Amino acid sequence: MTATGDGNNQSATVVFYKVRTIRYWGAFLDSSNTASWLQPITLGLFVIIYVMGMVGNSLSCAVMVFTPMKRHSFSVYIFFLSVSDTLVLNICLLRWLSYGFFLTGRPTPIRIDSFIRCKLIEYLPIVVTMISSWLIVLVCLERLVAVVTPFLAKQICRRRTSLIASCFVFGFCFTSTAYMAVCVGYDHVIHSCVFECDIDFATNFLVTSIIWQYLPMSIISVSNVCIIVVLCKSVRNSSKMGGAGGSKNEKSRQVTVMLLVTCIAFIIFIAPDTFLHIIYPTGDLENWFTIDEFLSLWWLLNYTVNLYLYAITGREVRESLKKMFQQILKRLFS
Repeated sequence: MTATGDGNNQSATVVFYKVRTIRYWGAFLDSSNTASWLQPITLGLFVIIYVMGMVGNSLSCAVMVFTPMKRHSFSVYIFFLSVSDTLVLNICLLRWLSYGFFLTGRPTPIRIDSFIRCKLIEYLPIVVTMISSWLIVLVCLERLVAVVTPFLAKQICRRRTSLIASCFVFGFCFTSTAYMAVCVGYDHVIHSCVFECDIDFATNFLVTSIIWQYLPMSIISVSNVCIIVVLCKSVRNSSKMGGAGGSKNEKSRQVTVMLLVTCIAFIIFIAPDTFLHIIYPTGDLENWFTIDEFLSLWWLLNYTVNLYLYAITGREVRESLKKMFQQILKRLFS
């Protein structure tokens, strides 16, 4: 759809384009949307978050591939989650590089000013963040199966099953949002990415948000409640039986707690920005930008802190990291 009609109608259409594209990733790259006093602060915070995320996700991949942690079925999900989180961080790096150029008074080379660039910048980030969300769902559902039906878990929670489920998530995320790659274009009149298909923008935004954020958050929340209830019962029963079950049950509980914390962290980091998206269209945009800047950084922590949560809550992860570093140092200095 393009800006057509008489002068009044065309003007109205252009204004509508600006409002409806403001939450797109292309608009996210626009440094002028942010108060100037905030930019040095948010840029500095992003550098810290980015470095922590790149280091953490890289170590997470290494631990799940090169240590005994790889024998667990959930290691497949965590490996792919670390990869997708790394991609999210590097996609967001484009925006903050634009910040850097803006602060130094130089024109940014990062321009969304063509048909192909609009399709890439609007489609790929949604797909990658959606993959991260649904991989967390798989982690949570696998733990739910392992806790609620431990006998079936031996047959279901396998690496092969994890690979199949991960491939299904990849296919689902790419195909369910494929219309974005077709419908997004570039309007040379308003110099912005626009939605060209004959689909209501509000409906598109709602459907995408449901698949991307609302549905994963709902599944994770319900699963977490079930896991917590079963864990509490298990701990009570174990204490009544004088700790019967041995170290095997204790190790399983530690893994469950580790992954449960990761799922809860996802909700904590995603929920504020999600709720802002719901009320954003009805608020004063200028007043929302300051809040949105910090919520965007808070949202970005979801793609940064997972390894640190694994290390804090998972003894096996700490031991695997320790052994991995010991082997690296031994090879370097032997």
